[in-house]
Amino acid sequence: MKTKAEIDRMLGAARFIRYLNAADQNLEKAIQLYRWNTQLAGAIHSQLSHFEVLTRNSMDLVLQEWNYQACGYRDWSLEHQTGELLHEMFKRPLAQARRRAAKVKSDGVVFLPFVETSSVMVSGTGTCLVL
Repeated sequence: MKTKAEIDRMLGAARFIRYLNAADQNLEKAIQLYRWNTQLAGAIHSQLSHFEVLTRNSMDLVLQEWNYQACGYRDWSLEHQTGELLHEMFKRPLAQARRRAAKVKSDGVVFLPFVETSSVMVSGTGTCLVL
């Protein structure tokens, strides 16, 4: 079994002290609690990931329909095809997404401006998603 000093070095003393306190200073129980918490967090994270994708895709469908009704285009995130209300709401995030997309050499770039991250993913169809 690891010593408390080793655990503190691996996990960080500030993080591990919460588990140690919850386990009444029992190191073995604190480690078990930490492992259980990690498993629980992993299970929750995978479900949150699915929820996030479903939410984002649902938002995209609704925005496509709204934008089509507002200005006749389904591509709500493309320049000069965005309804005025959406344009005002997403002006800055769209500009950021377009700057990021300019660095990507691909056809069919889809902008998802409401997601704040700098990663780029490529789908099976070859469409770049600038997130």
